[in-house]
Amino acid sequence: DPHQSLRWAVRRQMLQPGLPCRAPRRPLPNTYVVPTMKKRDSLRWGVRWDLAHCHMPRRN
Repeated sequence: DPHQSLRWAVRRQMLQPGLPCRAPRRPLPNTYVVPTMKKRDSLRWGVRWDLAHCHMPRRN
């Protein structure tokens, strides 16, 4: 039975002393940019201006 052999393999592995070896994690730089109110206010003003002048609001 393959399932039983898998269970025995896991059991043998659990009986070994010590922790299993794992490769250390490589640190990744945090690329998150905090949204600022300045950009948000600028975007809101641009949308309001476009709507007030009967333009379709710009995407960027």
